[in-house]
Amino acid sequence: MPQPTVKEGAKRVEVPKKEPAILSINFVDKDNRTLPGTSIQYVNLPQDKKYVDVTNGPVKHITQLGQKLKFKVKFNQEGSYKFKVKLEPKKDSKGVSKNVEYTAAEKGRNTNFKYQEKEKEYTTDSNGEKVIDISDTIFVTPAGGDVFILSATATEGKKNTMTLEIITERMMYYAEFKMPVIKNDCAQNLNIFKEEYKKHGIIFQGLPPVTLTKDRANIGKKEQDTFKEEVQDAYKNSTVKDKDPYCIAVAYTGHLAVKDEKQEIPVRVTGGSETPVTVDIRYNKEKHYLWNNIDSDDWFVDCYFVADGAINAMLDFFAVSDTFGYGRHPISKSKITLNSPAAGSNRVSIDISSLPKEKGTITLTVNCVSYMRGGLSFGGTNIIAICTRGNWKTQTTQEQNNIIVHEAGHQINMVTDGDSTKKLPDKTPNYYIGKGHQGHHCNTGLTNSQKAKTEYKTSEDTSSQCVMYGATNGKSAFCPECAKAVKKMDLSKGVKK
Repeated sequence: MPQPTVKEGAKRVEVPKKEPAILSINFVDKDNRTLPGTSIQYVNLPQDKKYVDVTNGPVKHITQLGQKLKFKVKFNQEGSYKFKVKLEPKKDSKGVSKNVEYTAAEKGRNTNFKYQEKEKEYTTDSNGEKVIDISDTIFVTPAGGDVFILSATATEGKKNTMTLEIITERMMYYAEFKMPVIKNDCAQNLNIFKEEYKKHGIIFQGLPPVTLTKDRANIGKKEQDTFKEEVQDAYKNSTVKDKDPYCIAVAYTGHLAVKDEKQEIPVRVTGGSETPVTVDIRYNKEKHYLWNNIDSDDWFVDCYFVADGAINAMLDFFAVSDTFGYGRHPISKSKITLNSPAAGSNRVSIDISSLPKEKGTITLTVNCVSYMRGGLSFGGTNIIAICTRGNWKTQTTQEQNNIIVHEAGHQINMVTDGDSTKKLPDKTPNYYIGKGHQGHHCNTGLTNSQKAKTEYKTSEDTSSQCVMYGATNGKSAFCPECAKAVKKMDLSKGVKK
């Protein structure tokens, strides 16, 4: 077969060589397969497959876990090409970033309060691609809700730039622990709690609820250790422990009231009157409620009358009672009427018609409510106790959610005091400790004169404007200063236990 000929004077045409340029930058999975679009990076969790839930959870790939990024830069052709990678906070049209800004003091006490600011240079493999793995340490902050732009710029050829967007979040878990009967009074949902934390870059993922073996109408100081052990045992024997230490145990109780035992209330009377005597339950200069309908313990301890006179005082000293009416006259519980028998009673009426018609003193000895608690965070554990009943009323779903926001706040070290040993953010401007409350709290909303008080009363409670105030105040939201601290928190170690 004859070969084709080339005419004299014809020139060979060569295809021009393409200039090297970056074709794409993408996040990749553990097998280096491309992941589409913006990456949400759950910065507090380690790269462990137990936090990946392809079906039900937001974390679909293990490379979404941790502060270090894994991504691939691809050029438009094979070959080894140099390029630079830069991580920067995203800015709006005015050139302003909404990312958290850590202070020098914060960075000094926690070296993790930073991101990779310095530009880094890489070279592709011979196939024109380069996977930047977590070992190459391009990393974002531990904060929640930060948005970064990751750019790759070719340093030869067209020198073009391709970018990716990263949003930082923190993933935490919760499991509800419910008693067999009290579970009917538990919050119907935890949407308020979850939405408040979501606003500040913490996603709380619910785990299967756990049923406790016993019902307890009240958890006071005497019952706290036993209750804590019951929850801890249930936690250890459940599947929720797999998410430790990033899981909070939300344990519901009845009341969380604290008892003042055997308080003596003296009352001056003249016996024999057909008109009952009214007695306010008052001691330590304050009015108190009787320990009534809290749990199985009774409010009534003892009651007796002693007439005036030296001989009667002496007889009383020896606890003598005689038939002549000179000693101690017992008054039974049946002679006493509560002003509010079904709920909180702070006043009683005593029938004195059968007492000797003499002047004397009634001594009423009672158990009282020292104070009511809405919730409790058990130090050294991941347990928060949430009361389903407060002041003899079932707490609403809204009220229980408010308490959960507050107590979960304590589990992540709110309100921060800037303690360098805890590697925390700076102390918030309205931080306080004490003032009649236990733990670290926020007094945003109080006037300067209110803040200066040694103990906060109801008037201060109603002025407060932050969910981290030390008493239940109807708020579910963090104040602006506490919100900043929540976003800044480094939750890589989980809850503070």
